[in-house]
Formats: sequence, structure tokens, C-alpha cells
Amino acid sequence: MPNENLFEQAKERAQQLISDRQTTIQMFDRMEDIFNLEPGDLPDHDWIRQTVSPDARNKLQGAVRLLTATDPVWSISYDRNDYALKDRFSPLEKFAARAFSASGRITKKPVHFDAVLSALLYGEVHISVASTKSIEKLTGSARAQDATRFTPAIWSILPPRCGYPEFDVLGLCTYLYRQEITIGKLLGMFGDKVKNYVGDRSRFDKVYINDFYDDVNRVSWTDDGDGAIMAEPHGYPCIPIATGIVEGSNLFIRSGQDQVQPFLYTLDKSQVHNRQSELMTVIFSLLYSMGVSPNFVFEALNAERQLPPIDMRHPFNVIPIIKGESFTSLQSQLFKPEMSNALTLLDQKVTESTIYNQTLGQPISGQAAYSTTALLNQSGRVALIPAQKITSWVLGDAQQIMFKMLKQDGGTSKIGGDNSSIELKAADIPDVFEIECQLEIDMPTDDRQNAQIAAQLTGGDNPLTSVRWAREKILKIGQSDDMEKEIFDEKMTLAKFQMELAKQQQQLQMQLQQQAMPQQPQGVQPQQPLPGQPQQGASQQMPPEIADMQGLGEQMPGQELQPPIQPYPTGGANA
Repeated sequence: MPNENLFEQAKERAQQLISDRQTTIQMFDRMEDIFNLEPGDLPDHDWIRQTVSPDARNKLQGAVRLLTATDPVWSISYDRNDYALKDRFSPLEKFAARAFSASGRITKKPVHFDAVLSALLYGEVHISVASTKSIEKLTGSARAQDATRFTPAIWSILPPRCGYPEFDVLGLCTYLYRQEITIGKLLGMFGDKVKNYVGDRSRFDKVYINDFYDDVNRVSWTDDGDGAIMAEPHGYPCIPIATGIVEGSNLFIRSGQDQVQPFLYTLDKSQVHNRQSELMTVIFSLLYSMGVSPNFVFEALNAERQLPPIDMRHPFNVIPIIKGESFTSLQSQLFKPEMSNALTLLDQKVTESTIYNQTLGQPISGQAAYSTTALLNQSGRVALIPAQKITSWVLGDAQQIMFKMLKQDGGTSKIGGDNSSIELKAADIPDVFEIECQLEIDMPTDDRQNAQIAAQLTGGDNPLTSVRWAREKILKIGQSDDMEKEIFDEKMTLAKFQMELAKQQQQLQMQLQQQAMPQQPQGVQPQQPLPGQPQQGASQQMPPEIADMQGLGEQMPGQELQPPIQPYPTGGANA
């Protein structure tokens, strides 16, 4: 039975969290209206052509595409973790990447897509980490069993408007998730625990679910329920939710000030987005009412004179008028120059408040030098640094929550099928370590430049950095040891191919020479070469580099060749 005392305490704290966050929720509403192109307060008369500016949405959507162009790279840095445990790092990185990808395949969308969108649109990222074993135990469904075989955890991006986090000096201390969901989803979350509550209700009926976590307990209830669905210890080593605020500050403590300030915050508070939409609405309304359907002036000889109806559906019409009358179009200026200047100013302010168009792919006018283009691309990223860094942190925190769960469960965790599975023992997970997620902004001009920088840093007799550091930090290649082995395997394959090719060429040469030799009469011994004269078929010697590598192709049965990876000198790797 749920703990009623715990249930009442959780409800009281939940009510306070909901009350304290109302101002932030209202700001989220405005951000969503801008992104979803809601007309807002634009006039809606018959002759009005409502036109909502798409600039804000295009800027944010372009920023999301830049940050999601590449998959996250998982890395456990030598300089931030115990160097003595470095042999464990590569398996942990591979396990994290595989589990993260499998979670996205199960939920049918890469996890980091919505994480980046949440960071830019709301200025917050909330990620729930659910153990698939716990879901299988709670629901007992076959789908949960299948999910457990592919990944030990599922990451879900929670809408920040439905999340109510509470922080103290040590970080996240409580979290309330409140959302309207269907009965079907409620059954998927709690299984038999809600069967009595559901009864014969339709799976498509909606209810408000409240899910409250602290360091120890989990309390869940519905708004129209008589009691708690569950009120008991959650059994996790920590709150299974990772959160982070992208932009804003806790320094803003006065009433009415926003401590969370998303990507479109400037456009919203300055009303630039609204003014831009209003001006565009005026321009297109005038264009359609006066430009498309022009007005005419009819000067009659007397007031009683009426112009006969004119059929404007045809391009050529005969208009009967009396001598002395006139029928002309009204010459008027649709748009004043001030309107065009105002629209240009608003466009400029939108760019200054968000991100440069060149960063999103707009070509530079004129013949700009490559250095100019590269500089604009680099400077355009500055606006995305907070979202890039904080989202990376939150994704890394979510991975560490998964590893804490696996460490607590013990045993061996397995990802994937029988032939391509990755196993990880709980004993191989360090008690304390830091895993980093790197979300990189993919620019076409970066690949060659980064490769040149990496070659310069690692080349020469006195390299500035290790190859591992250059791969992870410059080229953004995770699991450097695996890449080293792959390079070695490719070299060995090429060496074996060259040796086999040389042998075949030698055999072919010997056959050709034997065929070209004159037939010796029977009983006559073949002529022996003089001392110092090379034998037939040996005129072409094996290249020295191939001869040196002949021994590499010979190995003991079952013995796997390993790359000659040099250990780092005593004292740690370059980092």
C-alpha cells in the first residue's frame, strides 16, 4: 500500500512548485507562439491579410539543424579521470554510444534532436532516464522485454513546461513532472498498479499525472484519483532526471524578472517579432486591397450621371462615357519609403538578436575572400555556445545516471543481439568518473582545417599533443584505441596483399622464362650458371619493404595481431 504520509507531503511540495513556476510557464507559452507562428493580436478584418514573420522560427530551426548535424561523441578524458583506469574508458565510451543510439531507435527519434530544440526554445533541458529492467518489472510487457535486450536505459526529453525542478546548493533535490496523458500511456507507465483506477475507461481518455521524485522516494498520483498510485522508495541511486538551464541567471531575483532566458527571449521582450509581423500584415493587406484591385476615378458631367457596370473579368472592355467625362485609375502610392526603412531595421534587429544568416547557409554578396567566409562562420557560432555546452552537460549527466543504475544493479549488462552485443560488467564501472558529450556544430569548412591542425600538432620529432588527444579534441573521433587498431588492421591487410601480389608476379615471371628457354636434347644436362651469375627467375627481387614485412604475415594459429600502441610516458597523457 502507498505511504499516505509520504503522499500528503509530496502533494504539498508539488503545489508550491507549481505556484512558483507560473511566470516561467507563461514565458514558455509566448516562446511556443512565436515558434509555431501564432498570429497573436494581429487584426482579423475581412480585408486584412494576416502575415506572421517566419524569421524567428527560421533562425531557431536553423540553429537546431546546425547542432544536430552530427551525432554526439562520448569521451572520458584522461585528464579529468583516474589515469590508472584508462583501460576501462574505451569500453565505457562504446557502451554509452551504443545505449544512447539504441534508445533513439526504440523511441523512433534521436534523443539529442529534441534536447537541442528544448535548449533553444525553452532555455532548459529536462531528460528522464528510465531503466528498462524497472519498466519490465513494473509492466511485465513483451515490448519492455524487447527493449531490455537492446538497451539498459531509455532517455526521454521532457517538456520543460511540464517539469518543476527544485535546486539547492548541491543541485537538483526534487522534481515534479505533471502532464495530461492518455489512459493508454498511464497503463504503459504503471501497469497493474492502475488497473483498478482505469476500470473500463477508454485508452484514449485523458488524465493529469503527477510524478514526484526526491533523493529517496517516488510518489505518483492523478488529479481525479482517490489516492497515490505509488508512494515508496524508487530504488535508484539518485533522481533519474538530468536538468540544466541554458541561458539566464539566478542573479535576477526581483519580482517579474525571468531567470530563464531562451534563444528568442530578446525578440519576445523587445516586441521586435510582433512589430515585424504587424508591418508585414499592413504591407500585404494594402497590396491585396489596393494593388491587386485598383481604384478608378469617374468624372461625370452631372451628379445624376451613373457609370454602367463594367465586367473586369476580361482584359479588354469598352467603357461608354459622354464627351467631356473621364474615366482614369487612381494614382496613389501604396507604400511609403518609411515603411521599407522600418522593415529593414526590424530585419537587422532580428539578426542581431539571434544568429547571422551566413551561419545558416546564406551566401555572402560579392566576391568575399575565403578568410572572410570562415570568420563569419566562426563568429556566427557564438550565439549557439550556451546551448551547445549546457546540452552536452545534461546529456553527459544522463549517461552517468545510467551507469550509476548499472553499478547498483550489479552483474553484467548487455546491449544488442547475440552476434553484435556489447557487454559491461558492473565491476568495470568506476565509482567516480566523468563522461563528456560533445555536440559539434558541423560546418563544411571545418573538416579539412581540423585535419591540418591535428597533423601539425602530432607531427615532427617533438609533437605538441598525443594522437589520442588530437583525435578526440580536434577531429571529434571517439574511442581512439579502436581507431588505432582499425588503422593497424588496414595496414596489415595492405601489406599481406602486396606480399601475395609480389609472389604471384614472381611465379608468373618464372613461368614466362621457362617457356622462353630452348628445348634441350634428351640426355643433355641443362647448362649450369657460372659462379656469381643469378639463377633464372630471380632477376626480379622482392622489394625491400615487402621483404621486411614477410614475417608479419606468419603468426600462430588463433593468435590475433595487435597494433603496436606505445604506452604514454609516466605521469599521464598529454591532455
